Amino acid sequence: MNYALSASTRSQLDLYMAHQASLNGLPVTGLAKNFAVDPAVQQRLENAVKNSTELTQKINIIGVTDQEGEKVLIDTTGPIARTNSSSDGTKRRNPITPYDLAARRYRCEQVNYDTYISYAQLDAWNAHPDFATRISKQIALQIALDRI
Repeated sequence: MNYALSASTRSQLDLYMAHQASLNGLPVTGLAKNFAVDPAVQQRLENAVKNSTELTQKINIIGVTDQEGEKVLIDTTGPIARTNSSSDGTKRRNPITPYDLAARRYRCEQVNYDTYISYAQLDAWNAHPDFATRISKQIALQIALDRI
């Protein structure tokens, strides 16, 4: 069954596509082809994903461009609090090194997040001017949940 969009929905979809194209510095026809997402646009999506769940707000999410590599962050070795005292002169306090620079490798695998919205659903939601925002928030939330 072929479904044709209403004129109103087609107009809104065209505006949405034009906005997506302008965000990525492309002509609208360029959306039908593969293209690399502008880093600033990608970062906005990453921020939306990170802020969509309580857990992802509390953990480090660091983007990388290489498929394989080594971590470059400093880790801690564990707790540094101690209760022993040297005030009586009999116990020696033993300080520890609080950082870990040990090499830790990573390998990333491609993960695809393919979604679609049918023309019938677009027409049904056309009455809600914030539909694009609503669906974008739900997609960002699901990406975050998929990563967990």
